[in-house]
Amino acid sequence: MLSHLTRISVAGFILLLGANFTCAEEPFKMKFNDVKEIAPGVFFRYSSISATDLTIPFGGSNNIWVIFEDYVVVIDANFPKEAGDVLQAVRKTTDKPVRYVLDTHHHGDHAYGNAVWVKEGATIVGQRRCFELLRSTGPEDFKKAGEGPQGRKDVAASTLKAPTLVFDDKLVLDDGKQRVEFLFLGHAHTPGDAVAYLPHHKILCTGDACVNGAFNYTGHSDSASWIKVLERMKQLDVKYICPGHGPVATKELFDKQQRYFQDMRRVIKQGIDDKKTLDDIAKGIDLPWYKEWTSKDAKLNRENIEHIYKELTGQITATDLIEELGQTAGKGYCKTTPGWSPPRRIVVPNLTAAKLAELKVVAPDIEFVPARTLEEATQLVRDADAAVGFCSGDLIAAGKKLHWVQLASAAENDWPKQLAQRGITLTTVHTTPAPELADRPWRIWRENVRRFAAGEPLLGVVETASK
Repeated sequence: MLSHLTRISVAGFILLLGANFTCAEEPFKMKFNDVKEIAPGVFFRYSSISATDLTIPFGGSNNIWVIFEDYVVVIDANFPKEAGDVLQAVRKTTDKPVRYVLDTHHHGDHAYGNAVWVKEGATIVGQRRCFELLRSTGPEDFKKAGEGPQGRKDVAASTLKAPTLVFDDKLVLDDGKQRVEFLFLGHAHTPGDAVAYLPHHKILCTGDACVNGAFNYTGHSDSASWIKVLERMKQLDVKYICPGHGPVATKELFDKQQRYFQDMRRVIKQGIDDKKTLDDIAKGIDLPWYKEWTSKDAKLNRENIEHIYKELTGQITATDLIEELGQTAGKGYCKTTPGWSPPRRIVVPNLTAAKLAELKVVAPDIEFVPARTLEEATQLVRDADAAVGFCSGDLIAAGKKLHWVQLASAAENDWPKQLAQRGITLTTVHTTPAPELADRPWRIWRENVRRFAAGEPLLGVVETASK
């Protein structure tokens, strides 16, 4: 559920969660740590979790297991201690071996128990991005989770194991009696969210991509993409939803979870358009239906509000931009370039004050120098680090400090070759006639400015610096 492992500690849930919420319709009434067979050979274990009553030990994520003819499949590894508890619960339902365990994502309460299951002989399964995150940032996060007075002793005593069976879009387990489909439907709670679909029983195990109550954490999320992922879930034939946190629900939960992000984005976007501060936007959020569902006031979740605010102001990369253009990791002028230093000056077209203000939000240390014409840009580029919207042979020659040029298209000329010879990266921003994507070029434009200022790889690279 939560990303940073200091937040996965016991105290970290106070900010986000509510104990006595009114959930979506509950088809099965269960108490914490109860296990119930919700379909033939399909068991759900309801994890304990509370933000208001700290005497209730946090039990990590919910767990589901499916008994096949010769083996068992478990959904989510949980924490090490809870993995042991779940294993004991599985043993009370079957003596068949646990062969596969799915990490629905890389967060500790869903993946840090992997070593427990591996010891039992299970293979850990994960979506490729989940695997990559556990391999890259996982070791440091895992270490932090076991450190200090709030650290988890079970994590400190265990080891981090990444998935060894990795899939991109779909992986199916089927023995003729049971069928589980591991699906990747897009970036929601994290970049590597996986769900487990049981079509014979019309059950969807959603991890934290859909939760039942005030359990959303947006730290690794993309809220716009999350809405689309939930829409894809709604296209599946589902009777019961087994969420990562909260009780089992019916299909109506999809609408509630989706509406939360839709309403939050709408209200925060309106506040941005009205030029309100983040504090004022947060104070003004009022979603009575959300409080009725969760017993929590939406404005109290400041982390989610701030995350969505940063998404809408371009301070966080939107998934759809990367999917459209691709991230050219390690290319262009960035922190990995020998001799890199933070850029200070970018020549831009004669933008409106509002557009310039948006650029200052994502790159506050950059001086943006507007130019009305190509000739003027050629004069101003002499001590600039980048030029956006302008290029010519004279401009390339004049830009002695130039590292990046961004244009609408590469055009049919020698500019890409000339730029590469000078060690200058060229990126392009393609326009689209679709009305719903009319702002896409500007968003890519703004995102590349943010990346350039931060020393990150650019999007839409046509020619990479040759030196």
